[in-house]
Amino acid sequence: MTIDNTVTVSSRKVHVRYIQVYKGSSITVENVASGWTVEVTDNSGTPLYSSIAEGTSVSFNILDYIIDNDMPLEGHVVVRATLQSSIRMVDGEFHLEKQRL
Repeated sequence: MTIDNTVTVSSRKVHVRYIQVYKGSSITVENVASGWTVEVTDNSGTPLYSSIAEGTSVSFNILDYIIDNDMPLEGHVVVRATLQSSIRMVDGEFHLEKQRL
């Protein structure tokens, strides 16, 4: 790898303190079923990315997160083996409606 240390605006030199290299900018969750909800959350449980599976895997491109927040992404992958629409709040309690997956 070569780093160009030429500055065209002034005669000052550019110093590179470190370089970070990542293998990729996506997260793939495999072995899910169509209709399942897959989320990537931060450590507090706030969803950063969410998708309903249309096949056996779901991928999230997290490049925008990397650019804004750097790495690593510290959080969780949450998989719900139900459709979000089948979960209802009744009198302050969660109820799961029966369905076929």
